[in-house]
Amino acid sequence: MKAQSETRDGVLFFSFSGSLDSLTVAEAEQSAKSWLLDKPMKLAGNLQDLDYISSAGLRLIMMMAKQVRTDGGEICLYNLQDTVKEVFEIAGFHQFVPLAEDETDALKKLGT
Repeated sequence: MKAQSETRDGVLFFSFSGSLDSLTVAEAEQSAKSWLLDKPMKLAGNLQDLDYISSAGLRLIMMMAKQVRTDGGEICLYNLQDTVKEVFEIAGFHQFVPLAEDETDALKKLGT
């Protein structure tokens, strides 16, 4: 698992690649917590290289969404592989964390 982030035009863009599961979530959580320290108002998650997400990974994404919303911000995920998107939909997370097809669509959903 690899976690990366960059801020552009007031939006924190982040990505997870590989597998986000019980074996890798602790490392990903450390990254996510450091990203959220500055209380970004808009988060856009590019998950094109995320091959697998387990319930532990879903909990991390939900924690990120709750934190950013508590701070008055928004989150949107985009470029999900079909298998990852299916997990989000089966778990019902797509009702709480907006999903977009690409970066342009994600930025529209974030109101930028």
